[in-house]
Amino acid sequence: MGLLAERHPKCKFVMLHMGHGHGIYVEAAQTIAKRYKNIWLETSGTSMTAQIYNAYKNVGNDRVMFGLDTPFHAPEVEIQKVLSCPLKEKDYENIFYNNARNFMGSVLD
Repeated sequence: MGLLAERHPKCKFVMLHMGHGHGIYVEAAQTIAKRYKNIWLETSGTSMTAQIYNAYKNVGNDRVMFGLDTPFHAPEVEIQKVLSCPLKEKDYENIFYNNARNFMGSVLD
């Protein structure tokens, strides 16, 4: 993903599952996303609330977005993982709506 982001700096990328459930993959996803400002992280399938919180604080409050990955993951569980992060209301708005809207840009306008 990092190579693609580097080769195509004007293209936006989403790293689904934030590297997936294993801690090493999630940490690697966050490291790459910190390096390349054109990579967003998506929360579904990430098993640790702490990693969602870390990504939001360390990668950027504008580049972490909510995802469901249904039917494989229960929507209630995915929502609760984000709501379990010690964030403010505006932060939840960013994760659940604003960041995806900004990622998609004028497509939604």
